[in-house]
Amino acid sequence: MPSGYSGTPLVQKLGIKPGFRIFVAGAPADYDRITGKLPAGVTIAPRLTGAIDMVHLFAAGAAGLGDKLKRGFYLTTISHCMECHTPLGPRGRDFSKLGIGGFKFKGPWGESVSPNITSHKDKGLGAWTDEEIKRAVTQGISRDGSKLKPPMGYPFYAKMTAHDLDAIIAYLRTVPAQE
Repeated sequence: MPSGYSGTPLVQKLGIKPGFRIFVAGAPADYDRITGKLPAGVTIAPRLTGAIDMVHLFAAGAAGLGDKLKRGFYLTTISHCMECHTPLGPRGRDFSKLGIGGFKFKGPWGESVSPNITSHKDKGLGAWTDEEIKRAVTQGISRDGSKLKPPMGYPFYAKMTAHDLDAIIAYLRTVPAQE
């Protein structure tokens, strides 16, 4: 996590309680800055993931996933939404620009640039309906009817349950608006 990270510590955001085990992929030096002070009884387990430069943090256990926003955060994490929709800075993902897009992908299809998925009304998903977001995620069709380019994994996301898609949308609506 870049030193410019100034978000709410995830312990507070997720309501992590004693007994939870947190899995983190990232530099151990960043754990405290990202998680905040951990309650007694909460453990951190580093996950060795090699190429992943985004810090994944989530509370393992069914208790935390019953809450719609926590479930949405968890699902956007394991689905790598913010890895693609957050630009690179000089030291990896620039999480001060979480979800604003701008990451470029080159492939046989040409070049695609990840769009803004923050709650911004003009540049992000703020004006989109839940159904428009679901269609983009599961069918690869944008709000204006155009086809999304790879590497958006909509065929995989189409297998998600309606409950999980609703949780993802609920979480995305909480991502601060940025352009």
